[in-house]
Amino acid sequence: MPDFCTVQESTFFGADFRMAQPVETMDGSRQRYLTVNTLHSYVPDAFTMTRYDLGLRHPDFLQCALTSPSAAALEMRVIDPNGVAVAGGNGSTDTGKFYTGNRGLYGGFSNYWHVEISPRESYLRAFPVFFSFDCAMGNGMSINTIPLEGPDQF
Repeated sequence: MPDFCTVQESTFFGADFRMAQPVETMDGSRQRYLTVNTLHSYVPDAFTMTRYDLGLRHPDFLQCALTSPSAAALEMRVIDPNGVAVAGGNGSTDTGKFYTGNRGLYGGFSNYWHVEISPRESYLRAFPVFFSFDCAMGNGMSINTIPLEGPDQF
C-alpha cells in the first residue's frame, strides 16, 4: 500500500496529497542498497573467481565497491547481460558509477548482471580471502545470495 504526504501552502492554507517515496523499499526485488557480507563471500584460491547475480531494474546508474579490509588483495568487475565487462576490471576495487543503459538494449526487460570478484595476480598470501561489497542503484535490484565459482578470467 502506498504512503501519502500532505503539502500545505501558507497563503490560503490549501492542501494537496502526494505520493511519498520511501528511502528504502520493503520489496526485496527493489533494494536500493545491497551489502553482501556472508560466510559464503570468499575467493577460495588464486585461480578462482566468485560471481554474484544481480537483477537490475534499468535504466539507472549502478555502483559497487569492495568494502572489506581484504579489498587490497582483490579486484572486481561487472558483466552486463550480453557478457560484456562494463565496469571495474584488473586492479579495481570500485566499479565507479556507470549507466546501465535503456531497457531496449536487453529486449525490454530487467536482466541479470554479474559482479565478479577475483584475487589480484600479485596476491601471494593465504587463501581463502573473505570479502564484503556494497552496491547502490536508484531503481532497485535483487541479488542471488548464493555465489557461483569459476575460473579466474581477469
